[in-house]
Amino acid sequence: MEKAIITSTNEGMKVLGITVIGDIKSAVHDALYSRIQLMPEYTDHTTLEECLTALIFWENQLKIEENYKYIGPEMFRWLAFFSKNLKNGKIKEITHQLLELPELLFFRLIPYQKNIKNKLSFSIRLAYSGKGIRFIQLDNIIKKDLNHNGLVRIDMNKDECFLSCSGGVFPLETKEILNQLDGYRKDKKFWIVDKKVFLHQSGNILFNMVNELNLIASEPLSSNEELRIIQYNELFSVKYASIISTIKKGYKYIKKYAPSVYKETIDSLKGITLLNGKRFVGSSDIWYHGIALLNPDNSWSKITFADHLIHESAHTILHKINELTPLLLNPFDLLNVSPIRKDPRPLYGTFHATFVFMKLAQFFENVEEKIPLDKKQENIPKTDTEEVLFRLNRHIKGFYDGMQILAEHALFTSSGYRLFEEMNTYRIALLKRHPNPNYTKYQNAFSDYVI
Repeated sequence: MEKAIITSTNEGMKVLGITVIGDIKSAVHDALYSRIQLMPEYTDHTTLEECLTALIFWENQLKIEENYKYIGPEMFRWLAFFSKNLKNGKIKEITHQLLELPELLFFRLIPYQKNIKNKLSFSIRLAYSGKGIRFIQLDNIIKKDLNHNGLVRIDMNKDECFLSCSGGVFPLETKEILNQLDGYRKDKKFWIVDKKVFLHQSGNILFNMVNELNLIASEPLSSNEELRIIQYNELFSVKYASIISTIKKGYKYIKKYAPSVYKETIDSLKGITLLNGKRFVGSSDIWYHGIALLNPDNSWSKITFADHLIHESAHTILHKINELTPLLLNPFDLLNVSPIRKDPRPLYGTFHATFVFMKLAQFFENVEEKIPLDKKQENIPKTDTEEVLFRLNRHIKGFYDGMQILAEHALFTSSGYRLFEEMNTYRIALLKRHPNPNYTKYQNAFSDYVI
């Protein structure tokens, strides 16, 4: 019997996705019809709002389980920065983002091509300002050097899609384009969970995300993590073939011991980006919603991966909840205390950490209960049992510490207080089973966690 508070993710993801597209449409409208003078290189994309309206309609028609993959984490990130730039009147940044948006919309529109009633025409940027940012997906499809640097035109209707530029007019096979995109690759080696979770290793917005993360991931301890995205050809090396195999075992481990947590995890995390760097372990963010960035090595076991997959899934779930219904009235209050970690953390970060610790404690309690029974049937290594106990006790300690900090300092919204009460109900029950986390079980941390 699983001890778990299951948070529905699919319906929330659909609502959040449609909300994000609606917010993008509003932001575009505000920019295009304001008195802001955009830079000369911007060509007014008259169909932007039409595309966004169509996306909102089509997203509403989709089955819940199909919805999220067509929204894409890039849309969340685009909105986060555009709203900020629009508020601050940053003309250059606004212009560049409006140049980016049609490319993002193009890939969102492809799956709906058969539903297009009227012809859509819009411009996208094939290469940008001579900086070598290439529209790689189209380069691979056309397989010609277009010798073009600037805006190209896309014409799209129900049956056909064409790219027009100074080099000529090129028909585009949208099925082939989908096969070039992350998450649509035919090669099963790029899927972690078949047609559910994919390896997301390319894209301009992903590169920007990692570059920024590189500077902030370990502040104030470090200002440069030397993070690097693992290239697709590296995934076939012995090192990463082994890592990918262990990630898959991690998912199977979650499914074996807590099927509902497994479903929750694959519903909330749609992609995994593998990185290489120094201290950085893992991350997920509302600005790149649905993607977990991990920096694993060959020492990570299936249990280690299970831990981090649930960890990033929990962050993603709470981001979704907070975006739809904010949890705290004082989210940015910076305290000198935080659960387990020694560096100060704002209260919203503490809420996140505490929620994550709760999810992990729930999972490893399930594992701890079932391992004795499994030992009678399977040859479970002693190291597995030791790792489970380390993680269980560490996460219980973090959960207790976090709940204490929230109880003393958090000013909750009504929805935040309801969630806190649910978490507190679990804390009271957990105290009866584990009144004092065993220090000897978590003092020697595994390499992926620092105490």
